[in-house]
Amino acid sequence: MPEPEQAIILEAARNAEAKLLNDVLQIEKDAIEAGRQHNMTVYSPDAGEMAAFRKSSKAVRDAYLKDAGELGRQVHDAALALK
Repeated sequence: MPEPEQAIILEAARNAEAKLLNDVLQIEKDAIEAGRQHNMTVYSPDAGEMAAFRKSSKAVRDAYLKDAGELGRQVHDAALALK
């Protein structure tokens, strides 16, 4: 495929990715709010609890990374960057 067409497709893909991410975040936000309106308790772990969770789940992440290849590492690293 010629480079100009590649650039158009790449730009469209980036735009779609950004829109989908925003849509999912809004859906999650709306779901949490709806739950609260129906007396659901929403729990958010504090920094210490998150650190303990990361420590306790390290073996699982390491096992995943062992077999996931480069793309798996990229996904893992991107997920960690979302903090």
